[in-house]
Amino acid sequence: MAQFIDWRPAAGRMVDLAKGHWLVTAACLGLAVAFACAARLGRRADEPPSLPEWLPFVVNTYRYMSDRKKLMDRIRPLVSRHKVAMLWIIGKPVYVVSGDIVRMMFRSSESMNADNLSLLILKNLQGLSAEDVAKFANDKSGRLKTPGRGHEHVPADQRYWAANHDLHHDHLLPAEATAQLARSYETFFTQRLEMQPLGRWVTLGIHDVLKRDMVWAATSSLCGTLLLDMYPDFIAAFWDLDSVIDKLLWGLPRWLYPGPLRVREKVFGMCGRYLEEAFKRFDWDGPDATAGWEPIFGSRYARERAKSTRDAGFTWQSRISFHMISIIALNSNTTPVTAWAMFELIKDPSLFEALRAEVETSLVSDPETGCRRFDTSRLLTLPLLQSVYVETLRLHVAVLITRQLIEPIHVGPYQLRKGAWLQAPPNFSHLDDALWGADSSHPASEFWAKRHVVEEETEEAVTGQRIQKQKFVMEARPSEFFPFGGGHTMCPGRNLARQEIMMTIAMIVSRFDIEFVHWVDKNGGISTGLPRDDTKYYGFGAMPPDRDARIRWRRRW
Repeated sequence: MAQFIDWRPAAGRMVDLAKGHWLVTAACLGLAVAFACAARLGRRADEPPSLPEWLPFVVNTYRYMSDRKKLMDRIRPLVSRHKVAMLWIIGKPVYVVSGDIVRMMFRSSESMNADNLSLLILKNLQGLSAEDVAKFANDKSGRLKTPGRGHEHVPADQRYWAANHDLHHDHLLPAEATAQLARSYETFFTQRLEMQPLGRWVTLGIHDVLKRDMVWAATSSLCGTLLLDMYPDFIAAFWDLDSVIDKLLWGLPRWLYPGPLRVREKVFGMCGRYLEEAFKRFDWDGPDATAGWEPIFGSRYARERAKSTRDAGFTWQSRISFHMISIIALNSNTTPVTAWAMFELIKDPSLFEALRAEVETSLVSDPETGCRRFDTSRLLTLPLLQSVYVETLRLHVAVLITRQLIEPIHVGPYQLRKGAWLQAPPNFSHLDDALWGADSSHPASEFWAKRHVVEEETEEAVTGQRIQKQKFVMEARPSEFFPFGGGHTMCPGRNLARQEIMMTIAMIVSRFDIEFVHWVDKNGGISTGLPRDDTKYYGFGAMPPDRDARIRWRRRW
């Protein structure tokens, strides 16, 4: 998530500026902020270079709020030369960094952390109650099993960051937990695909289908079927919420910007009434309490989340918010990444056929049902499929890695201020030709399905004949490729996301013949241009395409 500072006073003024009286508002805001900041924030000799702005302390703030991608593109040359450059955002220093400093951000360090960013997500996006936000704010013991230095006295039941980390580590990250979720996802997504007529051509928008069916399958897998049985319109409400996540994170007051809060409250109300019904129905002493999946709470992760927040004494408001954010985190990124991958396959029929041939090598017959399904362990190792997956993440996922400095640090000739923020934009390294553009015919800015595939000569086991075999190779370091973040705050659902995306692609290309018709704009009209990233999501995760692909598809089996 990109936003990390309480912007509400400034954001209110920016909204006024957009609504009218812009000359007066801009003049007053510019003078007030510029004089205040200039009076107390003089440039030090050991400070990194700053990005110029024609109205100091104002213009870059407005750019950050309105178009983060463009602002980061503007500062990129400065960061390339110096490894670090500075922005002033409402009088607060923000250091934009690359290279070795990113590696430092990923390491455990007492000089920086991500707690304040996480608190703003808990408060502004999730809608955690004030008293429960305070519990996290007062917990300085860290996320690891061993409390941080000086906080060894903190009781275990007051280590809220660590408890949250442990829940993910125990019930979401392990291979068996991920495999169980992926298996149930495959079952539910198969049900949706089999609703398509067999052997008959149908015209539709592929992104629209993914937004409906992937969210249905993933939510059923994670949270059970009760929620969607109670609220068939939950998926539409979810995407309405996804469209205002950036606005919620600003933390604007209701009187100033009520729309996003109303959208969140609609989803919040659905989740709340569902949880109330789920607790009434569920037998915590029955066999389903430890089941891999059951229809009321779904996965063990969701069940343990609901139980642990109750047992820890969180308010009802906060318990609902934790359930809601799990659904947001699961679906907001997997669907747009899958859409981008499918766009590339649809545009290139030869690539589509090559990937179909590859994924079909992992199809097996289910011993219980006799139906075809994927051998997931084999599927996830297929070189071309892995390369398509990584290439899509590289181009279309942009999480601004953010840390706050707890104490001053030195970076080369520069001293970075205590209390300042560090941000590492992924596209600086993800689009670097020096890292990804070894083949000059395929620059880093374009999708190349075989960028991460190499041909190796190997000996065939039975005949001993020398054959060419493809191998997936990922040469970038974690500080050069970080679509899921890094360090202790790396996305805990990354393994599940990988399996869902790769499995969805494989299920579609193996089951359907597809023909491209035309691009469709957001209003449903024919679009002559190619899809682009919707950059309003820059900094938060996957950037969805700004248009859909109209296709014809026919189910083969």
